[in-house]
Amino acid sequence: MSRHVLVVENETAIQDVLCSILELADCDVERAADGAIALEKLAATPPDLIFLDLMMPTMNGTAFVQEMRRRQLCPTTPIILVSGDVQVREQARNLGMDVFISKPFSVNDVLDVVFALIGEPTNV
Repeated sequence: MSRHVLVVENETAIQDVLCSILELADCDVERAADGAIALEKLAATPPDLIFLDLMMPTMNGTAFVQEMRRRQLCPTTPIILVSGDVQVREQARNLGMDVFISKPFSVNDVLDVVFALIGEPTNV
């Protein structure tokens, strides 16, 4: 059974790489370029896992998490912060994010987190 993952990232190249890795892990991937779009997608199809960047236009990652919690959307869905700024690790912890992955990341970094949080694919 495929797992549904939402990638909230405004940089197309990083979004593409994350989606390719997640598809290798038998994940059904949905994309959002900012937090506002991601909130709409959460309401329509709750994901099993969220990969989130903090620095985005329109609605950044911090505002997205705060609004998601205010609306009580997907309260148990794990959130993985993906950032090139290792100094935001503390901010991620304060927002209640489950995991921090620094950019650049490896395929194994992403797969290890996915498998740890939502399990390995059943068709392997």
